[in-house]
Amino acid sequence: MRRFGPYWPKISAMVEWEQWLARWELADLAPEDVPALAVEALEGGCGSKELAVLATLRRPTRSEVEEHLRPLLVSLGVHRPSRRVALKTVVDDCAKQLAYGTIEPYTGARKLWSLASQVHEDPSLFGQLSIFIGLASAWEERLNVRSAIETHMTSEARDFLARGGLDLD
Repeated sequence: MRRFGPYWPKISAMVEWEQWLARWELADLAPEDVPALAVEALEGGCGSKELAVLATLRRPTRSEVEEHLRPLLVSLGVHRPSRRVALKTVVDDCAKQLAYGTIEPYTGARKLWSLASQVHEDPSLFGQLSIFIGLASAWEERLNVRSAIETHMTSEARDFLARGGLDLD
């Protein structure tokens, strides 16, 4: 995927353009959240007329966003990520947030569990995320040791990232 240079600002503090597209590709970004992200990008200096159209949508459906997203991507010369690349982008970002305390450990592990469920048919991808399924499940069942489980979640996320995040090969 092409980098956007200085004219393309961060869409928000947590979600950059690549994240936005990856989350959209995985249906992990609600259509009704898109206008606010578009407004943030406009306020950040992106002057795209296609982006301005997205900002004006009120309670859009997925198909309405898609209708306006295609021209935006063409105008920027950007291609959508494949589903696998989108998954890596979102999984690795979630692991970073978990590892560095941006999100609560259980929230991060539960999100990784949810993402793993999208690739249950791929043993390699699913296997890389299965530790988070086990830890989130243990957290739900073992109230008396949640703190230790949360520490383990954070440690596993750091180890996961140290190995390069989700390995698509």
